[in-house]
Amino acid sequence: MRPSCVLFFALLIACGGTPSEPDDAGTDAVVAITPAIECVRPFHGEMVLDEPMRPVPFVAAIRAPGATSARVNDVTIAIDANGLVTTEVPVRFGVNDVEVEVGGVRQLCTFVVAPAFQTIEGDDARVGTTALLQVGGRGVDDGDDDTTLGSLDDVLTRAGTAGLIAGALDLGLGSFGFDPVPCTTDPGTGCSTGPQVMFTTIDLDTSTIGAPEESELSVVDGGLRVIARSRDLRLGVHVVGWTYEAHMICDDVTLECHPVGPDFDSMGTVELDLEITVIVDVGLDGTTPTATTRTIESVRITNVDVELPDIHELIRDPIVASLRSQLPSQPATASARDDLGDAYAEGVRALVEGLLGGLETPLARGSLSVPSYAGATTELRLAATPTRIEASAEHGLLLGIRSRYELMGEAVRDGGRGVALDSAAIDVDTMLDAASRSAVSVVALNQTFHALYRAGALDGVVAPDMVVAPDMVVAPDMVVAPDMVVAPDTMRLDAAVPPIASVDASGVSLMLGGMSATFEGPAPYGDGLRVRFSATARASTVSSGADPSFGGIEITELRVAAEGRAMSSAETASVRAYVAVLSHFLASSLLDRSQPALPAPTLRAPSMITIGGRALPTGIVEGTQLGSAPAWRAAAGRFESSGAFREL
Repeated sequence: MRPSCVLFFALLIACGGTPSEPDDAGTDAVVAITPAIECVRPFHGEMVLDEPMRPVPFVAAIRAPGATSARVNDVTIAIDANGLVTTEVPVRFGVNDVEVEVGGVRQLCTFVVAPAFQTIEGDDARVGTTALLQVGGRGVDDGDDDTTLGSLDDVLTRAGTAGLIAGALDLGLGSFGFDPVPCTTDPGTGCSTGPQVMFTTIDLDTSTIGAPEESELSVVDGGLRVIARSRDLRLGVHVVGWTYEAHMICDDVTLECHPVGPDFDSMGTVELDLEITVIVDVGLDGTTPTATTRTIESVRITNVDVELPDIHELIRDPIVASLRSQLPSQPATASARDDLGDAYAEGVRALVEGLLGGLETPLARGSLSVPSYAGATTELRLAATPTRIEASAEHGLLLGIRSRYELMGEAVRDGGRGVALDSAAIDVDTMLDAASRSAVSVVALNQTFHALYRAGALDGVVAPDMVVAPDMVVAPDMVVAPDMVVAPDTMRLDAAVPPIASVDASGVSLMLGGMSATFEGPAPYGDGLRVRFSATARASTVSSGADPSFGGIEITELRVAAEGRAMSSAETASVRAYVAVLSHFLASSLLDRSQPALPAPTLRAPSMITIGGRALPTGIVEGTQLGSAPAWRAAAGRFESSGAFREL
């Protein structure tokens, strides 16, 4: 119903009738009318787009013959000639209640206020990052081996052991030739030289190479620096060339070269140390994780040792000496170095991109069966979209996702404006003491509650014996022992607005708003007592673990109003006590049973990567997840866990 129609209907009620009632209703009938209160603006269950901490206009229509004023949140307001009370009420983020009382009858008008709402359908980019994984220095490289995957460097090491580096070397070294070197010598060395070597071909066989012994991984602004080292790397070598002596005629500084041995074509081995340093930039292309090579900083070949057993010893030494000097030489092996650096950089890029492509929350891999307090289950699916991949030398590696819950079945309720979004955002600490940190915005919790609300999971018939509460329930102005409360025989619940949570350092507050209950049973319930109630429950503790629970729950706010009926003080106290027990049960059920685990981000390490068109195994079991140890605590606008970065 449009607001203008609601206002027209409310005015008719305020004037003592309905659209079908005759204008000449008798005086006796008017006197017999029980006072009625209608929420007009905001109407009951409305979602108001406004900033918290500001007053909003409030209008209620009153049908109460002879009444000249009503109390609105305990403030007396005059009823105007149209039967309306008009005022302004300050609002907070989330569920807001306005209590209107006239002639002993109370009514609750409940509405939701938020500065922004997430749309129901599609991926709403305004939501931003709802879950963040921050990997610090020890999570990037913990300095140990790859026995357990406790850092991103361990993934690199494991992949190297499995053949990543071997594949890169095979592609990058392969076969290469030296450019012919002119017959030259340094005049300062004299007028003749000993035997010299001219290579026409050097083929390196990489089929038997091993993996690097160690690697280093660090975060630089915009990317990751990777340093791979291999000591005593043994390669096969095939050399072809010839030897010569250079004779210089000193007077006119001319040079004559004379062969001193036969051409050689020999097989042997080369043992060397290798170090490659590359920087790979990371980021997002839309919502697709990317890794690109920024630069190949260096390729160093050192400590070359050559064995050529089938060459005559008279020419072996100059050949070995020449290889040992020329393999580390940048001009002589420039092409091979470029190819080797490119191939290794491609392997690292593929590995990093595979890791980033596995940024997800494990909850998004299938449907979620969420139990409700009424005994039924609701099927949900979590969609997770990458929103943030940043590398900062100050903050580490920042990996973010945006969450959205979808119903597997049809919604039974209109979603209204959508999920209420608070202004609190996930921030980034300047210094991260632990190896990693996960942060999940309270928005993810509210997305769950909103989805359950749309699915009708907050509605239904609840058997009173299902309402389980602790020995004592702490509520405003009372402590309730459940065994002292008169429970109804049956009850039906429905919600006008979704539950909404907020989080700060002291815990999580859950606002249960616009709840209506129809009770039947012993006094004061009778054949059907319908009440509206709202409650705020606060949980002061959060347990550790992948699926945290919330404890220390107490009711901090509680409002109860019987619809169209004035109750005595004793009846009010009795109903209020039972609603306190019921609210505690609903809050604990929603926080602990009727919501999935927090969607903490993880990285799924790739089991295969492709370089040079070849698929190479990484030595990592498919489906391996890496993430933060879940030791949850409440913080401003979010839940956090910090600790080791590890294989989950």
